[in-house]
Amino acid sequence: MTQPRVIAIDGPAGSGKTTTAQAVARALGFAHLDSGALYRAVTLAGLDARALGSVEATLAGARAARVGVIPAGNDLPPQGGGGER
Repeated sequence: MTQPRVIAIDGPAGSGKTTTAQAVARALGFAHLDSGALYRAVTLAGLDARALGSVEATLAGARAARVGVIPAGNDLPPQGGGGER
């Protein structure tokens, strides 16, 4: 089995990491996973749970976040996640 190839790009906020990563992935024919978007989604789930009023709820909400990956070019399913159109 071939090992997956991974390229990680590190740098400060606003330095063009996503733009660079997208261009590199396109040039090499690799898939691009925007980990920053995943982190923001988990953070949002935690902050939404914090509305319940405790640090424990915030952490539980972040841990329970169900984050999916949708390949570029595919449409998001309608609210409710049933996939019906």
